[in-house]
Amino acid sequence: MKILNTNLIHPYTSQSISKQESNPLKPEKKGDSVTLSSGTKDLQLIQKGMETDSETRSAKVNQLKNQVEQGTYTVNAEKTAGAFIDTLI
Repeated sequence: MKILNTNLIHPYTSQSISKQESNPLKPEKKGDSVTLSSGTKDLQLIQKGMETDSETRSAKVNQLKNQVEQGTYTVNAEKTAGAFIDTLI
């Protein structure tokens, strides 16, 4: 058997061309993206709020500490008793 016209078939060149073509089944990568749920966003807001509250609380604690050291801190008896009663009810 004799094969004629072998120039018509180029299996290696057709493979290299098919590799260069984009694959329609694979989506093109456009970059990474992250989507946060609403719960995660709420937690981030709470965390930011706690950070600012922590600074405010530290300032208040330092103020009370200074008052106690200087002897100028006074206890509001009515407010303290009201808080005790509220916890019992």
